[in-house]
Amino acid sequence: MDDSQSRAFGKDPSGINPSDSPGETRKPDRLPEITLESERGAGGSDDASDSKVKLVENGRPAPPENQGVESSNTTPTNHHCPPLSPVDTLSTGGLDWLSLSFYGAFEDSYWKLVRDQFEHAKQNAIDENLFDARVDLPSGIRLQVEPTGVGKGTLHCKWMFKYQGLTFKIRDCQSSHVKDRQPPNIFVVVSSLPLMTYGESEIIKLIRLILDLLGYSVERMSPSRVDLCVDLVDVPMSMIENSVKNRCYVSRCRKYNKYFNDQLVETIQFGSKNSKIKARIYNKYVECKHNDVKSNLLRDLRWGKKPDPALGAIRVEFEIMRDHLRDQHSIITYHDLVTKRKSLGRWLTHNWLRLTDREPQPGHSDRVGPSAFWQKVIDAFDSWTGAEIEERSKRNIVGTDISSLISQISGCLSSAIAQKGIFPADFFELESCIMDLITPTYPKLIQAIYEKRIQIEAKFPFTSNGTLTAE
Repeated sequence: MDDSQSRAFGKDPSGINPSDSPGETRKPDRLPEITLESERGAGGSDDASDSKVKLVENGRPAPPENQGVESSNTTPTNHHCPPLSPVDTLSTGGLDWLSLSFYGAFEDSYWKLVRDQFEHAKQNAIDENLFDARVDLPSGIRLQVEPTGVGKGTLHCKWMFKYQGLTFKIRDCQSSHVKDRQPPNIFVVVSSLPLMTYGESEIIKLIRLILDLLGYSVERMSPSRVDLCVDLVDVPMSMIENSVKNRCYVSRCRKYNKYFNDQLVETIQFGSKNSKIKARIYNKYVECKHNDVKSNLLRDLRWGKKPDPALGAIRVEFEIMRDHLRDQHSIITYHDLVTKRKSLGRWLTHNWLRLTDREPQPGHSDRVGPSAFWQKVIDAFDSWTGAEIEERSKRNIVGTDISSLISQISGCLSSAIAQKGIFPADFFELESCIMDLITPTYPKLIQAIYEKRIQIEAKFPFTSNGTLTAE
């Protein structure tokens, strides 16, 4: 492959030999991973202390230089993911969703490289060629590019890519400055799984690292949507339903909806689809009890134990959009969110919504205090919003239970062998029958396994050795 066609912005600076990584993910030999030399590193020691950086006279890292190619199948070193610590502090609450808008600019020397490589990867994604539908950064960071953009008009993002559960959206716009009243040119969406797996502090570091490796200088990082939540274990959903049914609540939102599951109320939501603020109260245990990854993370970080199945774990969650954050609370930057999140939590749980012991009289809602349950919600919000955001270890997430997949494989094989009229007498005959059926599919199977791994790495966080492991 010609240097100009490589997907990489730089080679892994760790110097690890592929043979030294026992848990590596290898692609077929016919598709070697080719990377280019890059001297760019992260903008600060906290982001990528081991990245090679060659400074020019103005103090900025130098652009990539094509200095030949090398073949590498090295597993991502994840230098941005710290080693696991033995214990993390249990917290009843945390961010469940974080959308960030970025104002800033790509360096001139990187912008053409960004446009060419992301467009090349996008075309491969459209052609369903996952092997080349990505952009490789130093230290094994693989950005999986989507086949389509997102948004409309001036907010249309031409390129969208995912990495470990983070979704990045880039407009075809080299610079966007706040003083010029331009819309952001990069958007990042972080869902609950990476937030719990890495921790909020490490997520911000990871985002800054990726943007810096792309040659992007951040002028402002603004929250466009924030979901704050707390969980209370072994609390029946029926208690919340009765409070709402008996109008024992005070809310600045007049509308609420109930959502049922097997004729039981599973979720109560205050606020409509287009509301700038929404509150959801629902049984989180029921929602994720079949998801081993989330269930175990919640048990370790939020619940402290497995909830009683008859009661569950009630989540109280507030979704706040950019306009309200800016206009009502003067939260414009991410730093504002960090410094004002306790006052925001207090306003949400005292003024915007609270459940009460009795129905408030019209015009005198301020005379009715919170119910015993809602006081626990207030205390839980105070507990985590009042504490400093601490760095913590990346969680060793638990892999999904594959027993059901094994059962499907067994059922399909037994049906195929039976339809052929073959009746194996022992293990050796059975193994021979299976090999006769499966061996012709090996070439497609090898490619399918690697493509599936690419999708997993794009959508889910993984451990420092590049594997999803079960505890």
